[in-house]
Amino acid sequence: IIKSLVSQHPRFMDAVRKTGTDTLIFADPRDGVLGVGLPAEDPQVIDRKSWKGQNLLGQAWQAVRSADIPEASAETTPTEFGKTKQDVNAERAKVLMGRYRSRKV
Repeated sequence: IIKSLVSQHPRFMDAVRKTGTDTLIFADPRDGVLGVGLPAEDPQVIDRKSWKGQNLLGQAWQAVRSADIPEASAETTPTEFGKTKQDVNAERAKVLMGRYRSRKV
C-alpha cells in the first residue's frame, strides 16, 4: 500500500527520503502493532527499549524509503475511485458512442 502511495504521489517519497537513515516511528498510544504504543509527546518514544509496540508502520516506511520505486505515469495512476485515467476515458467514450442506455426505474 505504501509503495503504491509513493509511486502515485512522489511528494511523499521526497519527504521520506529527507529523513535519511533515521528510524521512522509511528507514535500512537492505542496501537501496539503498527505503532510503538506511546504518544509522540512521551520522551520515551525515542528509546526503542521503552516501546510497547512493534512499529510495523514505521518499518514499512523505512523499507519503502530504501526501495527503488518507479513513478507511475499519469495514464496508469488510479484515481480516487480506483479507475485509471485510461479506464475513465474508455468509459466516457462508450457513453459518447451511445453504448450505455439508461433504465427507467
